Amino acid sequence: MSDALLVRTEGAVRVLVNSNPAARNAIRPELYDALQSALLDAAADPAIGAIVLVGDGEFLDRK
Repeated sequence: MSDALLVRTEGAVRVLVNSNPAARNAIRPELYDALQSALLDAAADPAIGAIVLVGDGEFLDRK
């Protein structure tokens, strides 16, 4: 997984955090690959009912 993508699970929710605020959380090829992998992992997990994508910093922020 990319260092720019943080993954955590809160109950039945898989939270994907784009953590590259220096690049305004741009979705670069390596992040795209990490997102694809994380989404496939979440889809294969029957305990996951929702996926949320948020970002660190001011761009794609969860505020």
